[in-house]
Formats: sequence, C-alpha cells, structure tokens
Amino acid sequence: TMPDNTPNAGRQAPDSAKKWLDKVFETSPDYAPAWSFLADIEQFLQNAQAAEVAYGKALETRPHHVYDLANRALMRIFQNKMQSANEDFQAARRGNAKLKVKQPMVTYVQGQLNLKREKYDLAAAAFTETLDAMPGYLPARFFLAVAHYKRGNMEQAEENLSRFRALAPQYPAGHRLYAALKFSQGSYKEAR
Repeated sequence: TMPDNTPNAGRQAPDSAKKWLDKVFETSPDYAPAWSFLADIEQFLQNAQAAEVAYGKALETRPHHVYDLANRALMRIFQNKMQSANEDFQAARRGNAKLKVKQPMVTYVQGQLNLKREKYDLAAAAFTETLDAMPGYLPARFFLAVAHYKRGNMEQAEENLSRFRALAPQYPAGHRLYAALKFSQGSYKEAR
C-alpha cells in the first residue's frame, strides 16, 4: 500500500523501482530476478503486455521458473492468448510438482483458465486450493465468489464476496458482483 493518497502516489514507488531496475539492466541485462521484478511491477500497474514481455525475458535465463511461468500464463489469460497461456500453465504445473514448497500461483492460474473455459466447479476448486495456501490472497477470494455465482451457488458466492468486500471496499468489481447477486435474488433495493 502507498502511504500517500495523492494522485501520483500510486505511481511513485513503481516508477522509482523501474529507474533502479534500469541501472541493474545496464550492468546485468540478463539478470532474471530483475526482469521478474519488473514484470511484477508491470502487472501491478495492469500492463499485461509489458508484464508478459518482462516475464519472458526472465524465462530466457531460467526457463523452468514456476513463478515466472505461472505469472506469464496469467498475463496471457488477461490478453486472451489462451493457447500460449495453457502452455505456460502446463510447464508451471510440471515444475510445481517437483518443488518441495508448492507455488500457489499455479492453482490460481488453473482457476483463471477454468473460468475462461466456463468450468466453474473446477475453477472454484482451484481458487479454494489457492486460498488454502494463501488465505489472504484477495484475487482468489474474488474469483471464488465469481465461480460460485456462475455455478448458481449464491450462498457461497455471497459469503466469499462479503469477505472480499470487507477487505477491499474500494474495489468496484466487488460492488458490481454484489449488485448482480442481489438482483438475481430479487433484492432490488440492496442491488441498487
């Protein structure tokens, strides 16, 4: 979180970090952790294409890195590049199976892929598994609510959405989904 609510506060830290990374790339242009960090920054800034490219640069020197594969898959999902997203996910899943400590982003990506494929039961299971490993991971909580909503499990959708909205009240999509859920239940006043 940013300490300041000024309009540029959200950009100051990422811009500062990117300037620092530029200096790293001058001396070590193939340093994978720096590319991965840049990708994380671009992902935070919602620049899916730039994040995908940076994860790709990190993967050039460490091609089987599970975190980078999973996150590049996620960026590709956001750009509707489903075939390449699935290829990255499969590689991440194979790599994750070899790790002693599993990377929970792999199950999160699996959930996103299943949402896109309209396999809502499988998506809910993947997001639940992600939350078992990372209970505070809000995107998994939100998309678990979405999967339950799509399945018609309104009680579970509302429970997960309420937990999400309590922790992220500023997130508009949470309010939109809550309104849709209440509307579908006939609670028009609450929906409004």
